[in-house]
Amino acid sequence: MTPADIEGVVQAFAEAARRAVRAGFQCVEIHMAHGYLLHQFLSPVSNRRNDAYGGSLDNRMRLPLAVAVAVRAAMPPGLPLLVRISATDWGNPLLDGPSWDLPQSVALCRRLREEAGVDLVDVSSGGSLPRGVPVGPGYQVPFADRIRREAGVAVGAVGLITGAAQAEAVLQEGKADAIFIGRELLRDPHWPLRAAAELGYEGDAARYPRQYDRGRFPVASRR
Repeated sequence: MTPADIEGVVQAFAEAARRAVRAGFQCVEIHMAHGYLLHQFLSPVSNRRNDAYGGSLDNRMRLPLAVAVAVRAAMPPGLPLLVRISATDWGNPLLDGPSWDLPQSVALCRRLREEAGVDLVDVSSGGSLPRGVPVGPGYQVPFADRIRREAGVAVGAVGLITGAAQAEAVLQEGKADAIFIGRELLRDPHWPLRAAAELGYEGDAARYPRQYDRGRFPVASRR
């Protein structure tokens, strides 16, 4: 990519944000994770440039930060700006050489907050290397926890968070400010309603549509 190409990418992200706002979306999230373009600039695994956009951490962060600043400028005040990152490439220095890791993610998130006013970072991982990652329940929560504490920015935790009690524990322990549910919502589209019931929440947001009532209660209590 030439410098002109890079500037075109910055402007394209800003225009996309403007279209999202006009379409009525209530927040905008920039994807900087999972081997997509902005992650390719961040990670030494993929960024082999020797100009102002490659080499040092400051240089590798240059385009992602410019995109975040441009997107924020394209949004009305008060509309939340989120960024999704891969906190680590899960690289092995002996096999892979330099790669993206958690300390670099902390530095990036601090600057996203300070320079672009990012409201929340959606903390995932992986995408630059072909090998699998050591997944398990809540396996990415520690990344969110550290970024929250050290970068001073609100974070969302993701990754095999499947139960209501599990999700609530992450919040109550101060490891994240929000829980993002992905695959579990594909399996159970009513997960938020079920989770609210399991946790004893009875506000309006936890009410099933009336059409569902006959399927929710035992026969003896059906109206």
